[in-house]
Amino acid sequence: MTKLGMRKSGNRLLTGIILTLGIIFLAGIASAATATFEVPEIPYEMDGADAAALPALPCEFTGSVFIGDIPAPSGTIIRAFIGEEEAGRFVVNQAGIYGGEGLFDDRLIVGGDGSATDQEIVFKIWSNDVSETLVYQPGDSRTFDLTVEGIDGDFNTNAFVDIGDVSKVSYMVADKIEPEISADFNGNGEVDIGDASKIAYFFVRKIEFL
Repeated sequence: MTKLGMRKSGNRLLTGIILTLGIIFLAGIASAATATFEVPEIPYEMDGADAAALPALPCEFTGSVFIGDIPAPSGTIIRAFIGEEEAGRFVVNQAGIYGGEGLFDDRLIVGGDGSATDQEIVFKIWSNDVSETLVYQPGDSRTFDLTVEGIDGDFNTNAFVDIGDVSKVSYMVADKIEPEISADFNGNGEVDIGDASKIAYFFVRKIEFL
């Protein structure tokens, strides 16, 4: 075969390859255009149980915190409850104040699911209920001052449990002074060694609450 013939043969082969690839490409486009895709069905509504399980926007609170007329000291634990469930807590780091109003200040964050809306929020300072309550409204952000008359175990009324309170319960158990029913922390109707142990453990933070 002459060089001219070989060149023509090679050109025809190349042209054939290009045409074949073009047909395959066009066939792929046509197939994609006519293909059907299953679109997953998206439910347009949820039943009440599903909606209640979704988290609601949390609430956030800040304000003053007092035990009697004394600013609650640093380390005081504030808790918020919705029903029986703890929904948030804050540890006081500046006497008499919890949270702050600045953009990046920490606050008491109270969270709940959809069923929490319009339910009562009960606040506790240590284990003692604050008399005023709020209603859970998703996204609520406000100043809310907290006060209790006193806290469990604070017999010398200085707004925290100290070694003097621990000693006083020990004296009650040893019949050195008259027992006070408020020292019955284990709820068995008397002030005994269990109560003395409990307040001692609380004082050294082996337990969180009396």
